[in-house]
Amino acid sequence: MIQKKLLQIALSALILLAIVMPTGIAGAGTTEVSLLNASVTKIVGTSNVTFKGQIEVQNIAYTKVVQVYSASGTKLADAYYVGSAGAGYENWEFSNTLTGVTGATFYIQYTVNGQTYYDNNGGNNFSISSDPLSGASDVVLAKSALITNAQISSSTSINGTVTLKNLSPTKTVTIVYTTNNWATSSSVTASYSTPHFSYEYWTFQITGLSSGQTVKFYVDYLANGTHYYDNNLGRDYLITM
Repeated sequence: MIQKKLLQIALSALILLAIVMPTGIAGAGTTEVSLLNASVTKIVGTSNVTFKGQIEVQNIAYTKVVQVYSASGTKLADAYYVGSAGAGYENWEFSNTLTGVTGATFYIQYTVNGQTYYDNNGGNNFSISSDPLSGASDVVLAKSALITNAQISSSTSINGTVTLKNLSPTKTVTIVYTTNNWATSSSVTASYSTPHFSYEYWTFQITGLSSGQTVKFYVDYLANGTHYYDNNLGRDYLITM
């Protein structure tokens, strides 16, 4: 009699679970959606930050929605299509201003064909902050090995920073650039700067430029005999002097 009662309780629990569990949801660990990288930058003179990143999704159907949510379920950003990532995948990007915060704890949500898929960092969510005392970096390198920031530093030069995963004690970071849309190209080597949480900062400078020139570049990170590239999702980085 006791065993029969326990079986009835177990069956009731399974029925209740089937009722309350939403359908069409796949959890962490799926290959349908992956965060590539994300960064947060404090907007000077405000209590706001710029929050941006890049995402890879499987091209399951033409119509799809890719969004970024906080751990509490608040939508932080809508992602938009950038281009093909090859092998049946697509690159998407997001950017938004978050007000009154230094960062975010977040996950990625991908809805397609009535199914919803998540990248929530294995159930831990992703954490990011522009406050160095928070314990979280201002960069998340999830599926990416590196990301790049660059800006004009004078009328003839560009300064940049590469944030990369420390994949090997011996590495080379090269910036390949052109001023004539790849008719010819040149390169400069980045130099190790400082450690940054679990990552490293490398810095570079492109000099000898002229006003009005359009500079395109990408970064080649060589470690353990493998080349990792940051070419801005196939678009190259572009700066007009």
